[in-house]
Amino acid sequence: MRRDSLAFCILLAIVSSAYPADTLYHHQDPGFLNDLEWQSNTTLDFTGPGSDQPIATFVVNSNAAAGFQITFQFTNGGIFSSGTGSGIPMASLTLHYVSGTLGSQLTQFDQGYNILQVVTQPDAQYVWNPAQSAKPQTKTVNYIFQLRASWNTPVRMLKGIYLERIKATIDTTQ
Repeated sequence: MRRDSLAFCILLAIVSSAYPADTLYHHQDPGFLNDLEWQSNTTLDFTGPGSDQPIATFVVNSNAAAGFQITFQFTNGGIFSSGTGSGIPMASLTLHYVSGTLGSQLTQFDQGYNILQVVTQPDAQYVWNPAQSAKPQTKTVNYIFQLRASWNTPVRMLKGIYLERIKATIDTTQ
């Protein structure tokens, strides 16, 4: 079997709006909004090291009175993995603000904080809760941020598709 550097990657991000049952009953207002949209990057180049490469872009719109939180679950624990058991570990995994408005009184994530300090094993989770210290006074409108990864030079990986499956959900803060 031929071994060579990989030049293609697919990040599978499953993103949804999650509403607990009590949220549905408390928010009868048809104007209630708690939404997370996404787009993943499917053209990462693993022929060499990667530095601060966007692997997914997210857009948040929310007018939840209590605020929102976003939970990221990483199936492979921060490793781009193939079906052959080969993997390319991420050296860093960070959130970066792009544009938009975060509701007033909400706390932005620490720009550049390495999530891999928390995501160290399969199915590990990282939660960003911008309403942890105060409730929003205004709406979050088109708040765009990216999940970015860095990796070292892969050592003779087999060609193929390498994935880190990420499930991201938005929920109202309790």
